[in-house]
This record gives sequence, C-alpha cells and structure tokens, in this order.
Amino acid sequence: VRNVALGGYHSCIVDDGGVLYCWGWNYFGQLGTGDTTDRSTPTIVVGINSVRKIALGWGHSCIVDDDGLLYCWGANYYG
Repeated sequence: VRNVALGGYHSCIVDDGGVLYCWGWNYFGQLGTGDTTDRSTPTIVVGINSVRKIALGWGHSCIVDDDGLLYCWGANYYG
C-alpha cells in the first residue's frame, strides 16, 4: 500500500501500482464507483490510475495523479 486516507464514513487506499480502491458509505458518490451503493470491501475506482496522493472529506474524495492533475468527486455543495 502506497497511501491511505480516511473520510467521514469512507476509506481509500492506493496500492503500489497506483491503483485506487475505496469502500464504505457512498451516499454522495464519494467512492467514485459511478453509483451510490455502499461497499463493505475495497473496490477499484475505474478510470483512476497512477494516483500519487489522496485526500478524503465528509462526502467527497480527491486525488492527485502522477501528472500532477487534481480530480475530485462526491458532494459538491460549494462548487
């Protein structure tokens, strides 16, 4: 495991290959799985590769990839 982050009720890890896995509460789509189904086991976030950093909030998730690009998803109350 390269990186670990904990949110309000969800968690994510980045494996040694830069692949992102998330699990937990998914009410706002913060797991990045394209739906709002809760997950009890680590689930690959498809389309997100080469993750360098991860940060989680209450209902959102953000990553920085190896190219330095920032991606976020989940709750978007304030833009």
